This record gives sequence, structure tokens and C-alpha cells, in this order.
Amino acid sequence: VGLGACGGGDPGAPNGGGGGFTAKVDGVSWEALPISIAANAIAGLPGALLVLGTDNSTGSSRSITITLQNISGPGTYALGVGSDVIGGIGLYGEAGEGWITENTGMAGTVILTTLTADRIAGTFEYDADPGNNNNVGGTRRVTQGRFDLPFTGTLVPVPANVGSKVIATFGDDPYNAWSVNGLLQD
Repeated sequence: VGLGACGGGDPGAPNGGGGGFTAKVDGVSWEALPISIAANAIAGLPGALLVLGTDNSTGSSRSITITLQNISGPGTYALGVGSDVIGGIGLYGEAGEGWITENTGMAGTVILTTLTADRIAGTFEYDADPGNNNNVGGTRRVTQGRFDLPFTGTLVPVPANVGSKVIATFGDDPYNAWSVNGLLQD
């Protein structure tokens, strides 16, 4: 994982370019320390990237990580999906405990507004459930998330027919598959 510092972009933006990395967790403000931020492509995986950072303003280390796969540019992506689906997962960590988006396809979204060779920007929100061995419990609600950061690495192009997406509406209820499998029968 490469670390990036804020720079380049709009000099009038917070942190000297890029707008930083902020959110609210259960209503409490969160802002990543510039030295803790990484926004980069994941080498060797098609359309895979991560954005992560840590905030220590409450006296406890609190981190947010967003990992996406099978993406090829700006768009709206579901969180709480498996690696065979277009989208990704959101994680939240605090004081050695972890929370992760549940595999429902409906745990939240990331809206990428910019994805270039050197910049990534977007918004996000998600609900994260306790991970394995979490001793605290309770869902963490991450809202009002924003990032505008330098981006490093080279996003591996997504080959044709890689990454799936199935969405539907049942009555008034939206549905987004978290995993997609096909079966061919003669």
C-alpha cells in the first residue's frame, strides 16, 4: 500500500489540493490525517482500488477503508458486494475493533465523480456490521463521506465480461445482488 500526501489539484481546496477525506461515523465527525491517507490502484486486480485513512481526533484511532473492484471509471457503486460484482466493501475500525459492510448488496454506495491517473474524488455512505472477533458489537453508520485525493498506481483495465451486476425492484423494495453466478444447462 502506498501512502500519499495531499497536493496538486485545486490550491484553494482544503489540504492544498484534493479536498481531503472526511465523514461522520454515528454522527461524530471524522477526518483522515493527511499522513495516513492512501488512494491507489491495487496492482494486478482488474478495476481494483482502495481509499483509506485514519483519524485520531477523539483520542482513539479510527479508520475508514473503501475497496472497489471491477470498476472502469466514475459512477455509482454498491458496497457490500463480493469480488465477482462491480462495487466493493466499506470497513470501519476503532481501537482494535472492526466493522464491515454486510454482503447484502445494499449496505451503501460510493459515487465516484472523478477517477484519473492522478486524482480520485467522490462521496460515500454505508452501514458496517461487527466483524469476526468484534467485542463491541453494534452497527456503525458512516455518512456524509467525501474524498478528493491524489491517486497513485495504474488502474488495471477491466476485461470484457468481468464483473457482474444484477439490480431489480420487488414491489417497492430495491434489490442489488452481492454475488452473481451463471449456470449453463443443455
